[in-house]
Amino acid sequence: MENGGRANILDRSYRVISSCLNRWGTGIVFSAIIALAFGALFFKADDMAHTPVVIGVCTFDSARVGSTLDQFSEFCRTKGCGDIRWRYLRPGQKIAGCDFYIMTSLELSAPLARGNLGCALLAAEREAHRYSRSSVLVKAGVTALPARGARIVFGSARSAAGFLAPYRALERSGYALSEASIEFAGSYPGEERVVFGVLFGAYDAGGISLERLQALKKAGIVRDGEIDVLCEGEALPEIVIAYEPSSYTQDRRNFARHLPRVFDRVPHSLRSELSALGIAGFYAPRKSDLELIGKLDAMIPPAATAAPRGGAGDVRRDSAR
Repeated sequence: MENGGRANILDRSYRVISSCLNRWGTGIVFSAIIALAFGALFFKADDMAHTPVVIGVCTFDSARVGSTLDQFSEFCRTKGCGDIRWRYLRPGQKIAGCDFYIMTSLELSAPLARGNLGCALLAAEREAHRYSRSSVLVKAGVTALPARGARIVFGSARSAAGFLAPYRALERSGYALSEASIEFAGSYPGEERVVFGVLFGAYDAGGISLERLQALKKAGIVRDGEIDVLCEGEALPEIVIAYEPSSYTQDRRNFARHLPRVFDRVPHSLRSELSALGIAGFYAPRKSDLELIGKLDAMIPPAATAAPRGGAGDVRRDSAR
């Protein structure tokens, strides 16, 4: 009887312990499942490797940038930053149907102010600097422009650093510019045509960003002693990555957050090619950046409103809005 009682006690103890272990095991399993579920949600939110991202290219043409951008998109895929596809938009084509758009700050200005487009990133022309410096170039030795009839060439009416800022710098320097005195080189950014137009005497001066001038010198297109800077203008944001607010999903936000980090790991050779196009880094816009971009369109002087009439590759500002 004594042995039977002990057996019953041991049996009950075993059952109690087994039941507790089962409950604890079940709890651990459920906790693990919940943790994995949350981890999967987090991972999905941040893993962009297979997420298609269509970027409309408004600023450049495919012949100039196609190969470089394709290399960049392939690099981004290997680093888990989305499956980027480029869609080249013609000047004046409606801005719609893409996840993001590469455009100039002047092209974005009016739509940003109206709330039709947002700014996800600034694409700076030089590393560690969000804005581009502007300049007015002249042939070496020239210290002033003709008081009347000066001929000024700008790369594109869509460029803040290559048109708006140099134009305003000339006005501040006392030069009265008219529509008749302004011409544009052609397709964006057109900096080579600006420099050669000044060098060969077709124009008295040309507007260009100092970053673009440095790139031309580095490439050996411009030699030291050939060109002088008559005056410098204010620094302004030049290239931006824009989006349509109605389709700016969490996946798109994740892509915009990851892209600057991925760009920092781009190999030197590809980074040099991107920099030659005017893309040396990506930066998240600050409130002050957005406020400035939204004001750029209103900063265009009245004399320049109808100015784009030169190069066949350029378009009027209002057609790019």
